[in-house]
Amino acid sequence: MMGKYLEIKMCKSLHQIRKELWQVHEAHIRDEQTGEVHVLQMDTGDFVNSALMDLLNSEFTH
Repeated sequence: MMGKYLEIKMCKSLHQIRKELWQVHEAHIRDEQTGEVHVLQMDTGDFVNSALMDLLNSEFTH
C-alpha cells in the first residue's frame, strides 16, 4: 500500500524511487526549535558488497 502511495505522489515507479534514494549519501536535518543542523551520512563501504544490496538492486518489485 505504501508503495502505491509513493508511486502516485511522486509520479514515478518504485524502481525509479529506489534508484534515486540510493543516490543520497548525506542528509541535513534542521531542528525547527533550536535551528541546529544535524548531518547524517551513510557509510556505504561495507554495505555495497552485502547480500542486502544484491536484493535491493534486483528487479523484484513486489
